Amino acid sequence: MGLFRFHSLFGRTLATIALVSVGFQLLTLSVLAFYVLVPLGKRATDDLAAVMVHAMQRWERLPEQERPAFRKILKQNHDLTLVVTDTPLPDNTDFLPYFYFLRQALARRVGDEVRLKTSRDAKGNEWIWAEIPDYSQKLRLGFLRSRIGIQPPLALLLLFCAGTVLTFFTAALLARRLTIPPRTRLPLGTDDRKRQLAGTGKGRRAGGVAGSDADIQSNEPAGERVAGQQDTAAGRNLPRSPHSAHSGATGLGDAA
Repeated sequence: MGLFRFHSLFGRTLATIALVSVGFQLLTLSVLAFYVLVPLGKRATDDLAAVMVHAMQRWERLPEQERPAFRKILKQNHDLTLVVTDTPLPDNTDFLPYFYFLRQALARRVGDEVRLKTSRDAKGNEWIWAEIPDYSQKLRLGFLRSRIGIQPPLALLLLFCAGTVLTFFTAALLARRLTIPPRTRLPLGTDDRKRQLAGTGKGRRAGGVAGSDADIQSNEPAGERVAGQQDTAAGRNLPRSPHSAHSGATGLGDAA
């Protein structure tokens, strides 16, 4: 648990890598939403608003006997349902950006505020209705909520959460590799480990013998070391005794 303290080197490295990665991820998602998703949403809602306004304008110009056929064509070609009713409906409170863009597109085309309503049919399907004012009848043009089928905010949120989790795991792995040195010791049971231990033991034994000799010499008094050296030099310069010479000659004769 101490590795995750942010005052340690590992913690500071982890925080730096994670913050930079999460910031880059936020920047990427923001650019994607602003330059890709928003223009696509505005274009899609503008096309739908054009169809809806044109359908209501044509409905006003058609004679009464042709309106049922036009309603069927509108349903088949554009999956839109046009009704004439005075039944009040609750306002749509969905915060999906698609509906915000649709309200803006309808308001630009009719020059007035357009409200979106919501309802549910007998099967439990949710409907979205647009009420466009300034017509002789109260017209509502609607479509199923499932027609949209997109959830950009949810998709961006899921991408951000998944990316954040992966970023922290990756940052932790990189920070551990950068701040914690690898183990230099080999695992027990391998041949290299055995050779390493054997070499270490020989070095210790050799160092121990050399150290013992040095300790013995260092513990001897200075006078005794000088006397011993003098005795050794004198012994080298002494003449050999007859017995030693006789023994040497006998050994040479035996060798011959």
